[in-house]
Amino acid sequence: MTSNPRRSFRGDAPQIGSPVLERRFWTREPARDAEATLTWTQDGAEVAVAAHLVDLSVRGAAVILAKIPPRGAVIRLGLAAVETATVEGRVVAMRLHPKRGWLILHIKFTTDCPKALYDQAVDGADGEG
Repeated sequence: MTSNPRRSFRGDAPQIGSPVLERRFWTREPARDAEATLTWTQDGAEVAVAAHLVDLSVRGAAVILAKIPPRGAVIRLGLAAVETATVEGRVVAMRLHPKRGWLILHIKFTTDCPKALYDQAVDGADGEG
């Protein structure tokens, strides 16, 4: 078998006969405090949508929600338990969730996730990780 330098592998897809190749610099952690809100501006108005945080890292997150944000919109992710911190980002991938009517958004943050938000999402309300 010859090697093809143009062939790329998705970081989260298992490859036959090889380990999963992780392409992210920051490891994604599963969210324990998963109730989140995504906000963006659309037609001059602020839109807020409830979302379920699947996982996150210092520079990105995956969320499940029912409404599609506009293409290229700046997305703000927040948690109810951390009212003082949000993080901005842009959608880099979107796919349908197996449950009809839901989407999975992959967001790349424009800055590092605030520590208070990250700790709450990963460790949960009890602070035990």
